Amino acid sequence: MAANFLADETMIKLASEVLPGSKINIGYPAICESEYEMCSRILKHASSDITELCVVGHAREDHLEKMAEVIKEGHNVTANSWIPISNYFLNETVKVSPKNTFNGLKTIIQKWKQKSENPFDIAFADCTSCEENLPQRIYEWTDYCLNNGVRNVIICDTRGIGIPEQMEDLFSKLKVFGNQIEFHPHNDNGYALENIALALAQGIETIGTSFYGAGERQSMIDPRGLVRFGLSFDECKFNEFEKKYSETIGDPVEIIRAVYGLNVIVTGSQYRLRRRSQNLKMKFGVTSDIYILSKILGRKIDSGELSEMKDLFLYTQKNIVLSPEQLIKEYYKMVQITCQISQ
Repeated sequence: MAANFLADETMIKLASEVLPGSKINIGYPAICESEYEMCSRILKHASSDITELCVVGHAREDHLEKMAEVIKEGHNVTANSWIPISNYFLNETVKVSPKNTFNGLKTIIQKWKQKSENPFDIAFADCTSCEENLPQRIYEWTDYCLNNGVRNVIICDTRGIGIPEQMEDLFSKLKVFGNQIEFHPHNDNGYALENIALALAQGIETIGTSFYGAGERQSMIDPRGLVRFGLSFDECKFNEFEKKYSETIGDPVEIIRAVYGLNVIVTGSQYRLRRRSQNLKMKFGVTSDIYILSKILGRKIDSGELSEMKDLFLYTQKNIVLSPEQLIKEYYKMVQITCQISQ
């Protein structure tokens, strides 16, 4: 993934040959100009008939616009947006009610239809939170999505807390939707493979994985772990992929450990989902960056302006009012204040 740090068009093309017939998330084109350009290059040079490439974004109109624009660069390309669905996730992160979130979901689906004819998937985040009414909400929102133009719904065990009994009940409830359901597991509690087996038994055909388990908390399942379930995996191509990765980027295991340490949080949402623990280090977070930079500037900014500021300071470095050293000093001063407020 471009969003998964340092993967480019060459690496994505090799990855697609390792897993023919799969779907590969290549990045978040709306995050910043550099990410958009990387996604564009990947789509121009790595699109193929054998593997679907997918761009990812938040459920925001500006993200939809960037996704709809960049997917014109390739073929066999889709998009997906993630939506928080549990009360826990909504309360800890976006501070929006389920009712307003559902209304937002309806709007996003309609907006996508206006912007692109490419397939569009919705990922529901934190589907395994222990909440009495959550399974019914998942069913109702899924039913709405699939009857209003969404291709597939992705069920995410975002915190890796799903247990087999719970997952079996949920997959059984969603079986009526057939292979339009996907499963995105994490293995924090050690049940991911058992949960995957249950998903497959209920007719789910698409399972989220990541080479080397790369991802938040290093808890994704490596696709090699799914060969036992019949996954088509080209070992020779994987050796070529690994060799190329080592030559151009570095030892993949060391890279993953550096990026996704056990106590390292990559996004602000994950930081909040883990109750802002003092033992965690956060490397990046759009929501947190908006809050911090708004405090620095003394006015409210939105994600669009944040992207422009990141392009300005991190990439073009033109017309900078503050020097990079001053910016970093002010940024980390605000980080410390934010952490104190959060605690």
